[in-house]
Amino acid sequence: MDARPSFPGYRLESLIGSGGAGHVFRGVALETGEAVAIKVFHAHRVNRPEFARRFEREVALSRTLDHPGVVRLLDLAVSDDAQSVALIMELVSGETLRPLLKQGAVEPRTALLIALQMVEILAYVHRKGVAHLDLKPENVLLVGGTTVRLMDFGISQATFGKAAREGGRTAMIAGTPHYMAPEQFAGAPDLDHRADVYAVGVILLAGERPAAGILALGDRLPPKFLREVEPVLAKLLAMTAPERYQTAVDVADKLKALLRSLEAERAAREAAARIVIAPPQPPPPAAKPSRPPRRPAPEEPGAAKDALHRIAEVLREHPWILFVAAFGVLLLGMYFLVGWAFSS
Repeated sequence: MDARPSFPGYRLESLIGSGGAGHVFRGVALETGEAVAIKVFHAHRVNRPEFARRFEREVALSRTLDHPGVVRLLDLAVSDDAQSVALIMELVSGETLRPLLKQGAVEPRTALLIALQMVEILAYVHRKGVAHLDLKPENVLLVGGTTVRLMDFGISQATFGKAAREGGRTAMIAGTPHYMAPEQFAGAPDLDHRADVYAVGVILLAGERPAAGILALGDRLPPKFLREVEPVLAKLLAMTAPERYQTAVDVADKLKALLRSLEAERAAREAAARIVIAPPQPPPPAAKPSRPPRRPAPEEPGAAKDALHRIAEVLREHPWILFVAAFGVLLLGMYFLVGWAFSS
C-alpha cells in the first residue's frame, strides 16, 4: 500500500502480511492501548454498498463467540475518508498452517491432532449458529507450533436461519475455491456448517489436491491405519452435504478413534522392537550312565608279609625305636617282678 488509511480510534503500525482480501497491520487501539491486528480490505472488495452492512452484522455475531480457539473479532472500522474498511481483531503471535504445508506432509499423529483441534473449535462455532465457509491453511493459526486457533470468522462466516437469509450469498465473496465444498462453489443459497466439514477434509488430505493437505497417504502409514483413515477422508470429501459427516462432533469422534488406532500400532511396534531374540543354544551334553558303587578289592596274598617287611625296614633305619621298645618291656617286667616279691 502506498498510502495507509487512517481509522478513527486506531493507529496502524507495522505490516504483518498481505493476501487476496487485503493487508494486515499490527496496530493499537488508542483508547485502551491494546495491541490489535487490523485487516484493511482491498478497495475492490468494499465498493459495494452492502459490504459494510454485512460486516456490521457479522462483527456483532462474532462477539458472541467466546472460545480460546477463536481469534476474537473486536470491531469494524471505516477510514476517515470513507474509502477503506478494516476488521479489528485480537493480535495473536504464531504462524499459519501454510508454511508447515510447504515443508511437506507432517507426521500422521501431528496431522490428526491439528485436524482434531480444528473440528473441536468448529463444533463450538457451529453450535452458535455460525459456519466459517473460508476454512483454509491461511486461517488456521498455530500458536507455539501445536495449539490451533481459527481466524477470519468475521470475513467469511454465514449464519443459520434468518441471519443466513439476510446475508444472502456473501460467502462467495470471501470463499477460496480450492477449499470450497461443491455446493458453495456452485453458489447454493442454503450453505451450512457441512461446507466446513468438506474444507477440513481438503486441509487434512495430501496428494488428492497438491499442496493442500497435512496427512500424506501411502507406504509410510501402517496398513491397518491406512485402511481406517481412507473411508474417513472419503466421507469428509463427499460431493454432497448429506453424504458427509453431519456435525463436527462426528468428525472429532472419528479422528479420536484414528488417533487411538495409530497409538496402538505404534505401541505394538515399539514393544516388538524391545524384544531381544536370543541366539540358539547348543543342546546340553548327554548325561553319563551312573556306575555301581565300587567294591573294596579283596586282600591279596602276601600283603601281610609285605607289611612286616616294611616294618623291618623302618626298624633297620631307626634302631633306637627297637631300643626304646625293649627298655619299655624291661621296665614293665621289673615292675611286675617287684610287685610279686612284695606281695609274697
